[in-house]
Parts: sequence; structure tokens; C-alpha cells
Amino acid sequence: MRLAAALSSLALIAGCDTMSAPADARKAFNQRAALIAKAWEASAAATTIRKGLTLLSIQTWRPYVDAPLDPIDENIRQTILAGRFVLHIPKQAPPEPGTVTFADGGTMTVPLVTVYDAYKQLLVPTPTCFPHEPHCVMLTITGARLTTRHLLTGRGEADVPVWRFTVAGLAKTVDQVAVAPAALTPVPPEVLGLTDPLASPRSARAGPAPDDRGPEFTGGDSLQAAAGTSLTFRTFSTEACSTVSGPLVYEDARTVVLGATVKRAPPGTSCALSLTVTRYSVTLAAPIGDRVVLDVVKGSPLFVRESLW
Repeated sequence: MRLAAALSSLALIAGCDTMSAPADARKAFNQRAALIAKAWEASAAATTIRKGLTLLSIQTWRPYVDAPLDPIDENIRQTILAGRFVLHIPKQAPPEPGTVTFADGGTMTVPLVTVYDAYKQLLVPTPTCFPHEPHCVMLTITGARLTTRHLLTGRGEADVPVWRFTVAGLAKTVDQVAVAPAALTPVPPEVLGLTDPLASPRSARAGPAPDDRGPEFTGGDSLQAAAGTSLTFRTFSTEACSTVSGPLVYEDARTVVLGATVKRAPPGTSCALSLTVTRYSVTLAAPIGDRVVLDVVKGSPLFVRESLW
């Protein structure tokens, strides 16, 4: 396997500024990431996810909301966010089963939902307008077609069937995953951080002595984008006097593990609570392909959450 050969001698693969992370933090991260990768490969969850279809990307793509910088009238943006859509297309027969194509060339045949069932997933519980909402509008869906979208799954990258809706007055379409929910394999709850497979705290000590607050590392919170060799991920910090810097990336033939360096204040320092979101863009040594992307602390797969900061 060429990917395995390319990565067999690598422990830590750097993004554009990964090497700014102190050497002791990189070493501690590297050791932890290798354990995480090994624990994941041996887990029942990995076996379960590899046999099914686990979507780690969002399942609804709303223009001007998930990409909030796109120019649009604010009333229209709020209408999309509120899920105020009306379906106005001819009745269609239930679709034939669709095909998911994975990065390694494997395929999976999956049942698909109807146009109407996909449309219902776009709606909020009460999508209609009320008398006290003078600027409320409804958006009309005028067309729908089956296509695919490149997504991240528990088996790496894949092209997944989606319903693509054309909306009157919008230059961009709305996409909804077309795979029937019953055909999706959820990530087991114990893998989502409810338990830590290696019983580690939220961050790992990398400093040489208790009275020397050396650099530590923390885990990734979520992915913003993931395709090919490009990854953008986020970390959260709640301490105003902590500094998060230097993304950390570990790769082997089956996994990618993400984290970042954190420098905390000396013991006894009073630190106010302050949520800080830091984003990092890194370039992998090889495409994600059929690999899973894991958090270095929880040991769980990271989800793509495009609309979060």
C-alpha cells in the first residue's frame, strides 16, 4: 500500500506553522497520538463504523447561512435560517437506491429518501409566517435533482447522494443528504468523549517540572473543512490567560490525529473565563483518502461543522 509506505517512517506531519510548536509539546503529542491511533484501530467502534456509513459532515447545506459572508438580503438570510420553504414541484416517484463511492474505490448501495422527505428535513417545526412578522417571507423550491456531494465519513472521503433543491430568487442551491436515516451508522456514544479510551485529562502535560508550566497540548473541537490534503480545524480555550498556538498533526496509514499547543499561566494566576476559538489550516502528507480524523484527547472522530465560527 503506497500510503502506508509513505507514512511508515512519519510520526508528526506539520501544517504550515506546526513546527512553531515547542519540541516537548510535539513529543508528548506524538506519543499520545500514536496511542490514540492504536486504540482506535483495536476498538469495536472502528470496526462498526468501517462496515457502515457514518457521516461526519453536516447533512444540510444552506446558502448564505453556512457561508455567512456571501452577500444576500438579511431578511432572506433569516428566512433560510428559519427553514421557511414551500415545495412547488411535480410529484416524483420514490428514487431507486443510490451509490456511495469511497476514496479507496469501494462502493455501498443505500436506500434514498423521497424529495418530500428530504424537503421536510429543511423545515423547522413551524415554518409558516405569523401576523406579527411583517417582513416574513416564504421561499419556493421550484426544482430538485439527485446528485452527489464530497463528504467526510467514518471511512474517510466519499461521494454521497444528495437532493439538490433550486429555490426561486436564490442563485445558489440548497442540498440535503438523500441517504435514508436507517442506512446511516451513528458514532457509538462512548466514542464521543463520554469516556476517554486512554483516561487522559483534557490536555496533556509536556513541561519538565510541576513548577515550570511548560507547553501542553489540547485536542481539536471540530473540523471546518476537510478534503484531499487540506484540513481546517478548531480548538476552544476557556481561559483568558492561556495561549493556544501551533497545530499538531499525526498521520499513519489508517488515521489522522489533530491537536494544538497550549501555554497556560503559572500556578496561582487568576484567569477569567473567556471562550476563544482558534482555527488552523494544515496540509497533510497524503490525502485523507480512507482514513478517519481523530481528536488527540478524546480519541473520537471529528465532525465537520461548517457554520460554527
